[in-house]
Amino acid sequence: MKNKNWIIISIILATAILVFGYMNYDAKIKALEQKRQELADDKADKEAGELRMQMMYDNCISSAYDLYSSDWDGSCDMLDKPKDCILPLYLSDRHDEKRAEDEANCIKLYGKK
Repeated sequence: MKNKNWIIISIILATAILVFGYMNYDAKIKALEQKRQELADDKADKEAGELRMQMMYDNCISSAYDLYSSDWDGSCDMLDKPKDCILPLYLSDRHDEKRAEDEANCIKLYGKK
């Protein structure tokens, strides 16, 4: 009878050890999965931020060009010339310098080259 009790106690202890071991293993797996998901979310957030910055940079460069083109055409109009005319050097240089400044500001704001 004593041996039978020891066998039952041994089986209960072995079962408890296995259950607690599995629970510990399961908790570690869940923690690792959560950490992996956090890293994936951080990477996705970083990529989304970089994409937003790229889009803002592209819009800035596009706006700089649109302003350059509009100013150029305005100067042509003031000289009673058609759009996309050939401007005198002093005017074309001024427009080119303004466009370069605007593009440099885009680079400063959004860190692109």
